[in-house]
Amino acid sequence: MESRHDSENAERILFNLRPRELVDVIKRAYNQESECEEVEVEVSSREVGHNIYILAQQLARHNKVLQNLLKPQKNSKEGEEGISSMLNLNNRPLSQMLKSTAPAEVVEQDPLEYYDQLTAQIEIVREDRSMEQIVFPVHPICEFLTEESKLRVFNTTEQDEQGSKVTHFFEQTSFLHGEMEWQKKLRSMPVLYWFSRRMTLWGTISFNLAVFINLIIAFFYPYNSGQGAIDDSMLLMLFWILTGLSVLGLFSKQYGLQPLTLALILRSIYHLGIGNTLILLGLLNLINKVVFVVSFVGNNGTFIMGYKAMVMDVEFLYHLAYVLTSTLGLFVHELFYSILLFDLIYREETLFNVIKSVTRNGRSILLTALLALILVYLFSILGFLFLKEDFIMEVDPLLQISADPQTEASQDFIKSCSADGVSCTDETNINTVAEEEGRSCREVHLSDTI
Repeated sequence: MESRHDSENAERILFNLRPRELVDVIKRAYNQESECEEVEVEVSSREVGHNIYILAQQLARHNKVLQNLLKPQKNSKEGEEGISSMLNLNNRPLSQMLKSTAPAEVVEQDPLEYYDQLTAQIEIVREDRSMEQIVFPVHPICEFLTEESKLRVFNTTEQDEQGSKVTHFFEQTSFLHGEMEWQKKLRSMPVLYWFSRRMTLWGTISFNLAVFINLIIAFFYPYNSGQGAIDDSMLLMLFWILTGLSVLGLFSKQYGLQPLTLALILRSIYHLGIGNTLILLGLLNLINKVVFVVSFVGNNGTFIMGYKAMVMDVEFLYHLAYVLTSTLGLFVHELFYSILLFDLIYREETLFNVIKSVTRNGRSILLTALLALILVYLFSILGFLFLKEDFIMEVDPLLQISADPQTEASQDFIKSCSADGVSCTDETNINTVAEEEGRSCREVHLSDTI
């Protein structure tokens, strides 16, 4: 059956072994494992039953009766649950009495459900463009493979020249197997396991905090010790608007946390000031990222691989650089937080693939740098055309603080002339001073334009 997928072999097997008898053999092999746990055997009876189950899956394509028999039976107790829920809806003492008096039932797993969970299938396209379906057993250790590893393999596995990802995938199998072995050991460390399985949550919190911090810097920087560019009434109005949006979002169970966080940040700006709010958010971001690094190390088991493996792990070094940047933003300058926005490239598959494609070789890197220079050049031209008036400053001539002796002598001469009733100032001097002031203003205007 593994080499030929025609109906001739299937009919021959089903003629000698009926579908119901085949299913009974599978269940008997599963139950025999629990009966013979104390006896050491070379081959597990459940493994034999699993192989028979895979054979039955191959035969089920040619027999609908067998296909229906292989479907796991769902232990539906909807009637009993409905009655108990009606009785216990508004009667908490009754529910507690039922829980205390009712004996704990041991639920036995259905053999077909057990084998169905440990069985997978793939489709292979042959050279003649025909599709072949292959059913294979899944090792029990595969249940310890994390969702983060699945997404990483799915997004980062590269294609070869023929467009196949099989080669690069099999190069990662040893790493994935080691990670699953570590995940199995991690279950014995409850605290580290609790942090590790929430790695996605910590990463989302870090990115949202980085976005909120950069929004504050974009709207309020440079800021004073006061409230910033927005007055108190505007802050309060935005606070209540975002609070209302967060309540509506919580009722819809979607997008309610972000408006609530923004409302709390605005309230913090109103009471604590912009600088203290940035310090608080930066401290929370740094602590959360340290927790993320701990969960990342615990999830992958990086610290058990040795220091050399940790140094060679690019993803681990990336997260350490993130922690360093957060520290610089907290203790050195707020503008370091802008670098944290590059985490969007790491989080989004599309941007990550774009960066990976444009940095494949030296030529693509140079062309990408050239494109960046062109964009910066065009942006500077547009900024000069539409924003040049914002950079022209009105200046006044500086007052002469200390007068030199010649100036004092001329002032004394003017005073003496005015005392004699003779005008010592003529139009030529006045015009000369006016021309000098006009020329100085034109020179300042020209220098600002340049």
